[in-house]
Amino acid sequence: MLAISANDETRTKFNEMKLGKKIGYLIFNIAGSDIVVEKEAQKGDLPEDYLDMFMADVKSSGQPRFSVLDWNHKLLFVSWVPDNSASARNKMTFASAKEPFIQELVGIQLKLQATDDGELNREILIATTKSTV
Repeated sequence: MLAISANDETRTKFNEMKLGKKIGYLIFNIAGSDIVVEKEAQKGDLPEDYLDMFMADVKSSGQPRFSVLDWNHKLLFVSWVPDNSASARNKMTFASAKEPFIQELVGIQLKLQATDDGELNREILIATTKSTV
């Protein structure tokens, strides 16, 4: 089994996001045995509706990425593992690291796994984070 986990900076950034409410989203990649922050988007630097920007950033590398989106007062964990461009080894690495990583991110309220544009789009993000109150 792979020993992949969030590094200290990753945990710190997530806690800043959760408690400070100033980070709109974080995108993570796996580097060696660490899950690292690849991109941080501050809400102050984003348009009011930043869903399209979030999706573009997650998908931009064409490779698997983890991300956390702060939308509608909820923290949504997104696992993006595109079917058509990721190697089998890369897919397996992300698949084995996903659940342990989510457990490290205390406070995640929702999860979404996506492999193509039909599973990661504006409508799905809005429906997933919709308030049930």
